[in-house]
Amino acid sequence: MKSINILFTLLLTITFISCDDYLDVEPKGLAVPVSIKEFDLLLNGGTSILNTTSNANALFFTADDFESTEDDLGDLDNPNNVALKLYSWDTDLFEDEVGNGSWNLPYQNIYTYNVVINSTDEALTATNYIEEDRNIIKAEAKVGRAYEYWLLINTFAKQYSEATAASDPGVPLIKVANPTGAVSSRSTVKEVYDFIINDVEASIEYLPEVAKNRLRPSKGTGYAMLARFYLSMNNYEKALENASLALLEKGEIADYNINFPFGGAYETEQYILRVFDNSPGHKSGYLSPDLANSFHPEDLRFTELLGNCESVFTPGVGWEVICGDHYRNNSVIFYINHAVSVPEMYLIRAECNARSGNIADVVSDLNALRVKRFPTGTYTDLTLGDFSSNEEALNFALEERRRELFMTGMRLFDLKRLNLDPSTAKTVIHTVVGVDYVMPPGANNLVLPIPSQILSLSSGVAQNPRD
Repeated sequence: MKSINILFTLLLTITFISCDDYLDVEPKGLAVPVSIKEFDLLLNGGTSILNTTSNANALFFTADDFESTEDDLGDLDNPNNVALKLYSWDTDLFEDEVGNGSWNLPYQNIYTYNVVINSTDEALTATNYIEEDRNIIKAEAKVGRAYEYWLLINTFAKQYSEATAASDPGVPLIKVANPTGAVSSRSTVKEVYDFIINDVEASIEYLPEVAKNRLRPSKGTGYAMLARFYLSMNNYEKALENASLALLEKGEIADYNINFPFGGAYETEQYILRVFDNSPGHKSGYLSPDLANSFHPEDLRFTELLGNCESVFTPGVGWEVICGDHYRNNSVIFYINHAVSVPEMYLIRAECNARSGNIADVVSDLNALRVKRFPTGTYTDLTLGDFSSNEEALNFALEERRRELFMTGMRLFDLKRLNLDPSTAKTVIHTVVGVDYVMPPGANNLVLPIPSQILSLSSGVAQNPRD
């Protein structure tokens, strides 16, 4: 345990030692990892490498799953109220920020992964390690690095579009543990996606069937990440293929009648653990009415997570779902968890099959998930007769995706992806003190701006346009 703590302290020192560079500066006079064992230990956790949820506020406030009031947003007269700026898609977001965790933390993690990737081939052998371990450790680090880049590209760049990805600015690709932290430009969206796809595909053969621990990837993790990446690219054939491969490796869906998310379901369903973000006071508000009303009144994801909910029928209005105070409990609603999961793979398959017209497979996968989300004995299976067209099946699959993943931070990324298609595009409206802030599908502000600190340090990094 002592050696693990020393290594974690070292990496934290590496990643936070510089105030001048947004990546890192290699510390002088400190020992660095040199053996296979030491590089192996670096992948076992630590604050930096685990916590990929520092962008929770950005994902929460800029999408449409939640609504916030003036009380939730804090001091509306404060010009540095980042929550309000995010919620209103302000043009000068991050203008006065010293740094932004949505950008800084992934790059700190990437530095750690690069240290492992760049050095493992030459690492000294160690007791209880064999040569094969070099490839395994390196593959695990590549999968972790790819995941960080996926978060960055989806937060700070336009949505992948086959027509424009080769020219749309992405994020800087840092492939080595650069001691100066300097970059000259942003790679394109296509270059970033090609890089992460190639890294994971090349790594899968070396990933273990069973992960060393919950913090480390397995083959199932690799396939699940590829399914997510390909879905972001609208490559539905490859997304379907990899989701199916992931489910062959790990396919159990937790029964919410037995294991609820905060009591064991995540352990059952996740392909890899990532730290949750539920910091009190940072994310506060209500579930948006359109999302709340999309839940069936008996859906356990709704009644148990939000608590004290009931259906009320009003003539001329219809059924409304009304919830009590537990509806706003920060420690429950706002668990932001990016980890890839078994339910997500079922939902990816359902969406992809709906898009290709395989409605029987859509119904099968949705039923497999939904039956575990209702009280035992109350669920009624979906049938082919419930959908009169492929479009209806697709819309239902997308609604189910939103219901299942509403605490994962995925909604902003889905909005950007679905906005490319006029049939699924959506205008989002946030209202604060009677003022409507409108985000049409073609607007630029769903892409977060590069923090001003980064622009001042790297002259070749261009800012994202704001409306």
